[in-house]
Amino acid sequence: MPAICHSLGYHIDNTLGVVDKVIEQTAKVRELDGDGVSEWEQELRRLSNYEGDDTRKAIKEGFAEFIRLYLVSKNLAQADASIFYSEFESMLKEDAELQKAVETSAEAVSGYFKQSAEDRGSGAIMTKAEWDKLNKESLGNRLKSKQINRQQKNVDDVYAIK
Repeated sequence: MPAICHSLGYHIDNTLGVVDKVIEQTAKVRELDGDGVSEWEQELRRLSNYEGDDTRKAIKEGFAEFIRLYLVSKNLAQADASIFYSEFESMLKEDAELQKAVETSAEAVSGYFKQSAEDRGSGAIMTKAEWDKLNKESLGNRLKSKQINRQQKNVDDVYAIK
């Protein structure tokens, strides 16, 4: 799941042009300071595992990691990159469709990580019959069925019905 979230960062960058905006921000800082680096770039570089000299790649990797954090927990993303976090929220508002997709993804990812390890594992393992059934059902029906099962499990847990 973390790798998928990280990779979504590349897509979001391609859609919003985040890396270009960070580089433009640093250029503005350099006009004033000569050697300066924008706070956005500093925060994203801190998140990046890239150690080379390619500024664009370092920012791109840092942004992808920021998105991984953002999808897992907005609080983590804000704690690790508070200045960029605010700017990203503003950038996201520029594209309502993408904003909705990111919010939906964040809810799903956050929910995934809130599950027990057993539930995460059982959700990822399927028999061939389950896979075939999954491919025949509509997404809406699958989600509704999972919600009903979760609700029943919660009721069973509360009332100790086996």
